[in-house]
This record gives sequence, structure tokens and C-alpha cells, in this order.
Amino acid sequence: MLGAPDAFHVRMVRSALGDSLLYDELRRDPGAIRQAVFVVILVSVIHGLVASLATLYGDGEQTASTVFISSLIFTGLGWTLSALFSYMIVSVIAGTSASGFLGGTFLQFIRSVGFTASPALLMILVPLPVIGGAVVLAATIWIATAMMIATRESLSCSMPLAAVAVIVGTLIGRALALLTLVIVVAPAA
Repeated sequence: MLGAPDAFHVRMVRSALGDSLLYDELRRDPGAIRQAVFVVILVSVIHGLVASLATLYGDGEQTASTVFISSLIFTGLGWTLSALFSYMIVSVIAGTSASGFLGGTFLQFIRSVGFTASPALLMILVPLPVIGGAVVLAATIWIATAMMIATRESLSCSMPLAAVAVIVGTLIGRALALLTLVIVVAPAA
């Protein structure tokens, strides 16, 4: 392998590969919260840099720094809200099902799904001509798939429930993040 199984970069690769054993491992490792949060911060910074770079070469009215901050907020807050709503959906549906809810706490879930943002590092390639759009599509599908596997493994639910929770939770989380961004950033612009 590339290093110790609990090394940051190894966990990122394992998550990107959909290693289901990793998500249970992360759920049980309280120390993994720092690494999971760092993945989300790293991805948020990459998104901010790519968006601000696009602003420098575009004709928009916003400054690169405003776009960087906005993208940083949208990505970080959007991911956090998406994870929260995905967790809540599984908790409510599985908690009331006949099989019962066998999953973990929200912090255990965050430790698992934080690493699912790893494929978003490919977004650094978005400014490249021809492949930029394909990179966005591929990374989005890749992240969603990893998050579904992480949700299934860390919350002990079925794959269909994990898929519904991730899709609906992400739509709600991103919509609320966008609304927050419009309320906070638009008056300042």
C-alpha cells in the first residue's frame, strides 16, 4: 500500500476507491475527525481557487477574492448541510422501520463521509479546456457514489436508503447553502 492504513493520504485513496471497510474503520476512530474535516477544508479551498481563477479570466463584476470566499463558504457549508440532512433522513426512516436503526452518531457519520469529498480534488482540472466539464460530471458522480457507500457502511442501512438520503440530503443541503450565500454575500456586493 502507500503507507500506514490510517495515514491521511491512504485514507483519501481508500475512500475514493469506495473501500467499505474504511468507513467502518473511520466510524470507530475518534481521531479521524481532524482528517475528515481537513479533507472538506482542502476541497473547499480547491473549489475557491478554481472559481477565483475563472473570475480573473472572465468578465464578471465580482473580484477574485469575493468569488474565492463565496465558493469556500458554499462548498464547506454545502457539504456540512448535505451530510447533516443525509444523516437525518437515514435516522428518521431507519429509526421508524421494522428493522430498526443500527447506525452511529452524527460525529461517527461525519468521520466517515468527510473522506468521500476526496475525488473533488479533481476539480483542480476544471479550468483545462475540453476536459473541464467532464471532470465536474465524473467527480460529482464519484463523490455521490462514495458517499452512498459511506452512508450504508457507517449507518448500517440499505443501499437504496443510503442513495435516497445522499441525493435528497445533498439537494437540500446545497440549496440551503446557496440561500445562505445569497443572503450573506449579495448585500455586501
